[in-house]
Amino acid sequence: MKTIRILAFRGIGTRNPNHAQYPGLIRVGHVGIQFEESGIIYGFHPTAQAVAGVGGAARAIAHLRARGTLMGTVQDDTAVFKLAHTLSATYKRSKVWLITYDVGNEDYAMMYGRIQTWHHERTPFLYGFAGAVRASDNCATFLHRLGALPLPIGANQLEVYVRELRKRATVWEANVP
Repeated sequence: MKTIRILAFRGIGTRNPNHAQYPGLIRVGHVGIQFEESGIIYGFHPTAQAVAGVGGAARAIAHLRARGTLMGTVQDDTAVFKLAHTLSATYKRSKVWLITYDVGNEDYAMMYGRIQTWHHERTPFLYGFAGAVRASDNCATFLHRLGALPLPIGANQLEVYVRELRKRATVWEANVP
């Protein structure tokens, strides 16, 4: 058996103009996955090019909220989760929650292999918030592509996802691998 960790936080919000200083993922929340053999927290979200193509983070968020889609890839989001953890002292919504799953060696190898391939090859997938076109995923629903992991009820809406995750999760400590 091997361990996979799912991490999630809700985000600090987008309405306060002072929040514009933070990356979009910190404002809207995020879900990531970490494998026991790696310190990397992988996450799925729009590429920097896709965000720039619609005019920056604020416009990308508005575009996604209007049920638009952008091209996304699997990225190393370790720094995002560390920043969310740091900000949680001020913004409770950015508290990072962690749940672990023990999976069989074959399932683990398959999932880890997929995420590494998608990350290294920058494989594009369509990204959209809840309610966007059916063929798109967001950071939470993307995990279904890995298989063998139970997703919380409401996995397409981050607020519901984190609320369900918290029922079985612990608070993530950034200094613990």
